[in-house]
Amino acid sequence: MRQIKINNKALNKFNQKYPLIHQEDLFLENKSIENESEWVKFVSQSNYFVGYGYLGQQNKGLGWIISFDETKEINKELIKDIMSKAFDKRKHFFKQTETTAFRLFNGEGDGFGGFTIDWYDGYLVISWYNESIYGFKPLLLEAVEETLPNIKGIYEKIRYKTDELPESQFVSGEEASEPLLVKENNVTYATYMNEGLMTGIFLDQKEVRGMLSEGLAKNKTVLNMFSYTGAFSVAAVAGGASETTSVDLAKRSLEKTQEQFSVNQMDLDKQRIIVMDVF
Repeated sequence: MRQIKINNKALNKFNQKYPLIHQEDLFLENKSIENESEWVKFVSQSNYFVGYGYLGQQNKGLGWIISFDETKEINKELIKDIMSKAFDKRKHFFKQTETTAFRLFNGEGDGFGGFTIDWYDGYLVISWYNESIYGFKPLLLEAVEETLPNIKGIYEKIRYKTDELPESQFVSGEEASEPLLVKENNVTYATYMNEGLMTGIFLDQKEVRGMLSEGLAKNKTVLNMFSYTGAFSVAAVAGGASETTSVDLAKRSLEKTQEQFSVNQMDLDKQRIIVMDVF
């Protein structure tokens, strides 16, 4: 396994299991790193073990440490263990009828930086954030499919710069209907698995929409800026908001927001949808 040295100045944060690696953390003679899909053993300048991980340029940094235990090298079994723990945290969502879409694996937050997995009523959307992690795709997909049963289909989003791959594509299984109607806190959302990088809803904003649908804006008017498909506005109306105004620069936001209200049988007459530059 290739060894990469960590600067002594950076050791303290990694000893505290901080996973993100930056360029300045590395002790390199030529200071050049290539994106390669290979596992790396990170060591101190004195060759003491720091962690196992990989190097992959993305907007957050230059790489990730996955294992801080020298006895646990990165392999499919370790990956499955990491995924199982993350999936287990969200197992209660699978039993709910009021929520059928949620973030299932949250990258570094669940112990493996570089990709996320979202669940849309049986369909997975995997987002890859650097070229190196995409090179591990066969291994990671195998680990996902062995760990998570009853997957209907898999889609992927390429969230790093490349001219070689489409930003969104169907990967395996059966293709989802368009739109695919999912629920979150008993509110319905129209989603599209293979329509660019976005699906129609940002699942990591679940708690915010939850507060709105539970009455945060009851009997109030709501201004939703950079509204995208109007999901916050729909959640606000579900929670008793008297009126919403949704503003977004994209022309398609008008049709998309109307669709979100329509699939919830909500009165569009009390909702303003404006296409303009918020600034």
